[in-house]
Amino acid sequence: MLASEDTIPHEYAHYYIDTFRDTEIVQEAINKWGSEEALVQAIGEQAVKQKGEAWSWWDKFVNWLRNKYNSWKQYDKEQLKNILTNAYLAR
Repeated sequence: MLASEDTIPHEYAHYYIDTFRDTEIVQEAINKWGSEEALVQAIGEQAVKQKGEAWSWWDKFVNWLRNKYNSWKQYDKEQLKNILTNAYLAR
């Protein structure tokens, strides 16, 4: 079976949504799209064209994450990098 063009952004979004599932910004998006899977599906599909409501939300989320990340200590940055890398490699 061949992957479609939205498969990589869809799977990539899973790692971030999983990691930040309990944050307000992610919970609001999950509620809006109806489920976590529906959210990452919409992100994946719209990432291909880089437009749409889910893509706009993803851009907002990435900016939120950058702002959070920039205020973290180096140790916390390393921890996040390790969590995301391990999750990616494990799947």
